[in-house]
Amino acid sequence: LLFLGFFSVMIYPQLKSVDTYKYVDDAILITTTIFLTMSSFVYLFPSFFDKTYNFMSMGLLIGLISIIIVELIGFFFYSNSSNYMDFVKGMSYVVIVLFSLFVSYDTKRIMTLEQLCKNMPNYPKLSVDFFLDIINLFSRILFLRSSSN
Repeated sequence: LLFLGFFSVMIYPQLKSVDTYKYVDDAILITTTIFLTMSSFVYLFPSFFDKTYNFMSMGLLIGLISIIIVELIGFFFYSNSSNYMDFVKGMSYVVIVLFSLFVSYDTKRIMTLEQLCKNMPNYPKLSVDFFLDIINLFSRILFLRSSSN
């Protein structure tokens, strides 16, 4: 409940912002579509995700760390550049692709742990990763929608 409360406090300004209120519905729809599509792939092709889980989990972690480093370098050294917004938009597309993959592999992780934990699985704890995926997808999609006009 605390997590949902903090999430609500964080997202509320974007919902009421004069600059972004008209883009919020589109961002929610796109985020939901990505989440459902990527989760559906796991149910449609479970053997593919079984085979690639270990490799991709390390790859996704390296990708996330790389994005953090590249965005920090861009912020500190190029934020005054005239092309900085183009850089941020490009990075937003990369982040959307990365977190779309995170949705798939987090879904696979939940499915695997569901099979292992028959007695008392802790789904609220495990679903925190989904919330983080959704927050990142939503915020980047909202940024791209609001900056495109």
